[in-house]
Amino acid sequence: IKIRLKKYHEAIEILEKSNKIKKNFEHTNLLLGIAYTQLKNFVKALNFLKKELQNYPNKIDAYINLSNLYIELKDFKLSEYYLTKAKEIDPIHPMIYEIKGLNLLRQQKYSAALSSYELAIQHKPKSIEVIFNIAKIHEKLFKYSEAKTYYLRAINLAPNNGFYSNEY
Repeated sequence: IKIRLKKYHEAIEILEKSNKIKKNFEHTNLLLGIAYTQLKNFVKALNFLKKELQNYPNKIDAYINLSNLYIELKDFKLSEYYLTKAKEIDPIHPMIYEIKGLNLLRQQKYSAALSSYELAIQHKPKSIEVIFNIAKIHEKLFKYSEAKTYYLRAINLAPNNGFYSNEY
C-alpha cells in the first residue's frame, strides 16, 4: 500500500523489517526493488530484483521491473533481454508491450514504439501513461491532430491531474 501511495521510504522500512523476520518471503524483494527503483537507488534495486528471481525464477513482475530499471539506466539491450525473459513466461502480459514501447520511445524509435503502445492500449485501454506516451509519439512524428486526440483522452481520464493538462 505504501508503494501505491508513493511512500517509498516508509515501504522500505516495513519491507526490510519483514525480510528480517522471514528471509526471502515472496514479493518482499520485488517490492523493495520497485521502491528503490523509484528512489533512483539502482544498485539496491538491482540487488533486490535479482534476489527475487533467484528465489522465484518464473516471477514475471521481477523480469518486467528489471527491464524497466535498465531503461532508466539507458541500457536498452539488457532491458530487452529481461523483457524477452518475461515474454517467455507470459507472451500476452500487458506490461510487456508498455515497457517495450517505453524502451523504444527512449531510443527515439517512434514508429516502433507507437506499434508497441498500440498493443498495450488494447490490453489496458484506460492506462493514462500509455495514452499520454502515444500522444507524445504522435507529436514527435508531427501528427498533431492524432496527438491532440490522445492528449485530450488522457486529460479526460484524469481531469484533476495537472501534469497531463500542463503537458498539453
